[in-house]
Amino acid sequence: MLLTAEKPLPVGFAGVSTTTWNMEEPMLCGFLYAQMDSGKQRRGIVSTGTFSMPPRFSAGYFGAKLVEQGDAVAIAFMDPQGPAALSGFRNEDRLLELNGVKPADGPGFLMALMQYKPHQTIRISYQRGDSLLSRAVTLAERVEGPASHPAEMYPGGKSRRRDGFTKVWFSDLHVPSYACGSPVFDEQGHFCGIAIARYSRTATVILHVSQIADWVNGLNG
Repeated sequence: MLLTAEKPLPVGFAGVSTTTWNMEEPMLCGFLYAQMDSGKQRRGIVSTGTFSMPPRFSAGYFGAKLVEQGDAVAIAFMDPQGPAALSGFRNEDRLLELNGVKPADGPGFLMALMQYKPHQTIRISYQRGDSLLSRAVTLAERVEGPASHPAEMYPGGKSRRRDGFTKVWFSDLHVPSYACGSPVFDEQGHFCGIAIARYSRTATVILHVSQIADWVNGLNG
């Protein structure tokens, strides 16, 4: 849910002035502290510098294995209960355009498809034999099977959404997926981000504070 402010917000939020926000690149191996709802803190270190995480697991699910075929992609096989099959696509259909735009090549089509989220409806132009056709399909959410490897079995498990972020970094902070949203502070007590997602047993995704500042400034207009 995204809320809209009725009037301009004061500088910062929750009583924290932006003068205490650390806008710098996170210092590798520097200590971090996550404030939990219980009032306790979790301690960890900075594991990486900032980077972007294109949508992969959080992208809409088309339900088909696509392979490059010339300047397009073709359906190799489909999930029988996936959106592609249920919408009427068939194996060997060549996908040419996505919402009226023809990507430059096969990888371009795949990258364009990954920009759409679950429950969004897209229109794909495709070739079946000698016929040129067009069909709408509503993407679904990706369903992951239960964890089976010991490395995947930890409290809370992975976050349902753990990618599709613009500027983030990894930390070994043990913030459970159900506690994500916790503010993160550096050794000097400066606010430096939010634990936005649990990626794996050893990695929590930290949203860089500059992204939060941009969002707050956007609310202020």
